[in-house]
Amino acid sequence: MIFTALARPKVQVWQAAGIARIFALVMIFHVFTWFLVGVVMAPTYILLWLGTSCLFTNLGAIAYRAWSASRTARATAAPTRLLIKRC
Repeated sequence: MIFTALARPKVQVWQAAGIARIFALVMIFHVFTWFLVGVVMAPTYILLWLGTSCLFTNLGAIAYRAWSASRTARATAAPTRLLIKRC
């Protein structure tokens, strides 16, 4: 989310989100092993929620960066289209 807020290049946003996704998935799979063993307490659900929210936050950062990039591209192309129509 920080790279997205700072308008970093799309490649850097994808790299940061990919690395964060790996750690979030490892935490979620670790919590699933707790379910298999039978250790079900408050930290189990808290860590499961934390890992899931990390995944969705990174997905949102990627989606927002792609959306804002396409919006910027359309905004910069609009004056060019007006110049072409006038000629």
